[in-house]
Amino acid sequence: MLGGRPKQLRTRCRLNPRWSQQVGSSIGGIQINRHELPKWCVDLVRGIGGGIAKALSISDRRGKTLFGRLLVDMHMHMYESKAQGQRRKDASPIVEYGAMKSVATSPRAGDLADALAAMREAAFSYAIVLNLLYTLPSDQGVLEKAPGSTNGDSVLHDPASARDRLTAYNHWVCELSRTYPQFVAFISLDPWVMSPDEMCTHLRDMVSQFNARGLKLHPIAQRFAADDERMWPVYRACADLGVPVLAHSGASATCGYAEPRAFSRVLTEFPTLKLILAHLGGGAWRQTRELAAAHPNVLFDSCEIIAWTGAPIAPSQHELAQLIRDVDPSRVLLGTDFPWYDLDRTAEQILALPILADEEKEMILGQNAARLLNLRDTASRR
Repeated sequence: MLGGRPKQLRTRCRLNPRWSQQVGSSIGGIQINRHELPKWCVDLVRGIGGGIAKALSISDRRGKTLFGRLLVDMHMHMYESKAQGQRRKDASPIVEYGAMKSVATSPRAGDLADALAAMREAAFSYAIVLNLLYTLPSDQGVLEKAPGSTNGDSVLHDPASARDRLTAYNHWVCELSRTYPQFVAFISLDPWVMSPDEMCTHLRDMVSQFNARGLKLHPIAQRFAADDERMWPVYRACADLGVPVLAHSGASATCGYAEPRAFSRVLTEFPTLKLILAHLGGGAWRQTRELAAAHPNVLFDSCEIIAWTGAPIAPSQHELAQLIRDVDPSRVLLGTDFPWYDLDRTAEQILALPILADEEKEMILGQNAARLLNLRDTASRR
């Protein structure tokens, strides 16, 4: 439709330097001289300029809020393929906070390329990648529900091949960490796939030989209570090795396996265990304050619950900030639950919390995690 007009525009710019300067200045908000240009040129340049100005505004805002800070994501998931990650997201709707339409989720599926891009765009220095494999019993063997095949389908194993799959999956995340040091590997264990002795042997091997830095558990998805005594040798081994356990916490319609109070016996039995409860208790967040007061060794991450503030069963923004203040901001770590939520938006949600001082927010954004895992401060600078 515009035919030769782009050529006319180039010619006009070349012949009239003053007009060219005005067009460039319009991107910065200076008024274009309508008398110098036909209307279609004004509209075109304003459209281009408005898009660039908007992009620059977003960049400037992030430059002021995120760049120059130490940012550590304590709760990232990564998948072996985009299809696998998208399948997991589609199969895991968030229901424990009640319905809310305004929750902003990430469009990314969560493979390596997505994770690298998300960290780069949000200026994060580190992300803790949490492996999670869980199964269901089957008359024919062991059914791997997650992560599944590379296209996300469930996979049927016999007991030996299920152990091999879990071992190989943990090697995968540790190899990622070796290749990309900004990723810190937390491995997965499953008491339905390995015996207590097998889990402890595998854990020690992954920590000593492959630089695994911690363990991820999900009592609800993995179908065991937090204080299931099959896991006690694992908790003891983690305490002895000094490696943290990051466990899902939250409400469930079918069991109380991961409610904050379910971890009380574990914390009493293993007072030196570095236990991090995800989601600040999730839909059971009203139990968190009491657990934290009774057990000064428990830590928390902030992922997901911060995206749902204001939902019917979630805290308000003010209530969440007060919960963090009561727990102690030095015991709370930023998490995103990527690829469910975006890194930059989650960091900005922390910065937007009321009540908390700037110094307390800095601790949550990265300093607490860096201290816990002895991470070098590599805050992105401009």
